[in-house]
Amino acid sequence: MKTLLDKVYLDFHESSMLDFDALITSYGQDKYMAKSFSIFSYLIARGYNASTTLAEKFAETMEAFFLATSIHDDIIDSRDDGEQALKQHALNARIVFGDYFFIQLAVHLAEIIQEIDINFRQAFLDFFKKEMVVVAESQLIDQRMAGKPYTIEASLQQAEERGGSWGRLVMGTVCRALGAPPADIRLLTGAANDFFIALTILDDLQDLTDDVANGIYSLAPSHYAERTGTLKYLQEARGSREKIKKELDRTGSIKFALKAASEYATAANIKLDEFLRNKEGMYWFQMKAFFNNTSLQLKNIGGGFFADK
Repeated sequence: MKTLLDKVYLDFHESSMLDFDALITSYGQDKYMAKSFSIFSYLIARGYNASTTLAEKFAETMEAFFLATSIHDDIIDSRDDGEQALKQHALNARIVFGDYFFIQLAVHLAEIIQEIDINFRQAFLDFFKKEMVVVAESQLIDQRMAGKPYTIEASLQQAEERGGSWGRLVMGTVCRALGAPPADIRLLTGAANDFFIALTILDDLQDLTDDVANGIYSLAPSHYAERTGTLKYLQEARGSREKIKKELDRTGSIKFALKAASEYATAANIKLDEFLRNKEGMYWFQMKAFFNNTSLQLKNIGGGFFADK
């Protein structure tokens, strides 16, 4: 299945009006999570017997929202190291690029509404709107938390807002649109919430220098702050990823974050296994396999990169 980003690349590649090739390539390499959301949405829809066409529209809607918010977030977070590679592209071009995916989202959503059972439309729209608001507001969470103390509790709440909300949006929305039983919705959204919190914690470990510089309350620096009572050393060393990593290793903060991510992933797998009990069919099998594969890949990225030397 081609994802939305694949299709957009082909569209723009053949267009003489918009030269977004390099920009699309940048996000095509880096936005692995967008394709994960797309695939999860597709498999859930097909598992509940949606047509291939409708399943693809769900998948592309989720991917469009992730890409649009990610692109606009990169524009906001101009201090991030990852942002530097994008500065070769004009700001207006990047804004239009993000807006393009919002337009795709609106078009797909209008098409989806026409195809789902009228009895499920309002529940689908209400849930989608609620979680979209949480996801959108989470892009500004570092500004909302500015000046407040770093705590483990606050960082876990932030991980749920920035990560768990994505899981609930991607999986819970499709369930509601297709009339899944309440027990299925509860288990699958719960699994998704925990799974994407785990991924957020691991992703934050990859962005330590940016998080410290931007005041993002990720778990490892919060654990460090509670252990030492200050973030002064990390803030002074914020230009050196290696110094920050070494200091967080010294206090056990990275191990604490990895353990927390592992616990969330385990909880997610327990709920997913219960959800899949008595369910048969290739799409459910593929979802479990993809779930496990994504979890293992990201765990290896986190654990391998941050392992003690």
